[in-house]
Amino acid sequence: MQVKINNSYNTLNQQRQSFKRLDLQQAQKLAKKAQLAAKHTSDRSTSILALGIGKIASLKATQNLVNWLKNKNYQEHLAAFVGCTLSGFYMLDTARSKTIEKDQKLPLMVNQGVVCGISTVGAYTLNH
Repeated sequence: MQVKINNSYNTLNQQRQSFKRLDLQQAQKLAKKAQLAAKHTSDRSTSILALGIGKIASLKATQNLVNWLKNKNYQEHLAAFVGCTLSGFYMLDTARSKTIEKDQKLPLMVNQGVVCGISTVGAYTLNH
């Protein structure tokens, strides 16, 4: 007597084993379509970015700013400016947060301000 076991695992396993074969030509066609779509998207976004930067660069105010910054050492100040700006946004988000308890907000904001100040002063001290 032969007993046939037909449980759900065997049924699912048999259904998953039916794979369609993807031949080389189909794979190459799909890859070419994906490559063309990516190239079109990349070309379009690059053109939009270049057009936007071109419009900004052609403004008289931008040209004046570039001429003013030409002989100044603004790179060392740029890192400090970005760091302090990000710290300021962090403190602002902490102040506006509804999930942080009120008695914890002030110490977090003061801590961020002190860390920003000390690290900025330390960086300028080491640089000069």
